[in-house]
Amino acid sequence: MSTQMLDARAGKITEEMEKVALMEGVTPEFVREGVAAGRIVIPKNKNRDRSQICGIGAGLDVKVNGLMGTSSDRNDMAMEARKLRLLEECGANAFMDLSTGDDIDGMRKQSLAISNIAAGCVPVYQASVEAIKKHGSMVGMTSDELFETLEKQAQEGMDFMAIHSALNWQVLNTLRKTGRVTDVVSRGGSFLTAWMFHNQKENPPVRGIRPAAGNPQGQRTRCSPSATPSVPAAVPTLWTRPRCRASWWPVSWPSGHWTPECRS
Repeated sequence: MSTQMLDARAGKITEEMEKVALMEGVTPEFVREGVAAGRIVIPKNKNRDRSQICGIGAGLDVKVNGLMGTSSDRNDMAMEARKLRLLEECGANAFMDLSTGDDIDGMRKQSLAISNIAAGCVPVYQASVEAIKKHGSMVGMTSDELFETLEKQAQEGMDFMAIHSALNWQVLNTLRKTGRVTDVVSRGGSFLTAWMFHNQKENPPVRGIRPAAGNPQGQRTRCSPSATPSVPAAVPTLWTRPRCRASWWPVSWPSGHWTPECRS
């Protein structure tokens, strides 16, 4: 079992690379080299069949990613289905289901079932909503609960994710020292910033991915430099309101084993 990147680095041109090359008007070797070097990604989860495959990155056309999803204010799955169909009709290459409504699992399964383009999500959204129900606040969320949500969404077929792996203590300390005008404009980033300050712990995706089923060695896959910035001794009363960017995580998961391709 492999990923697009591992195949590309082994010199193999996959069916997905050939489809991207045909759509883009470039050679399959151009796509393979780009994937191998990390300049091109092909969001395609092997647990989900679809015919519309796109490549994203250097030397390729600009891609359109549409946003949809339920919320506590507007929890209408039928409306979201119409949005998704319109996205595809208008030529979007991908969509992100940002649901935080009542039935997030049901909404995601519906989105995957009716779409034929790359599907993305933000695992911390669902993990936070469930933590509020279970613990009374999202800061009560455990690292395992976040990773369990991430695993579930990947196994169900999501092609890419925003996991905010660029957010760490080094970033927060730097932003607190230098000062910012804007608030935390990333919703997921604001969740994790609050979680980090409250729990005095590093961002879970930065610390490493918990062992998954089928990994008897129990090894964690690192998504960060080996040196982890120190955690402040205490939560500051006043701290800079940083702007934290989400990071994109294309996923291609072999059954029962994790092989993430991490991006900052």
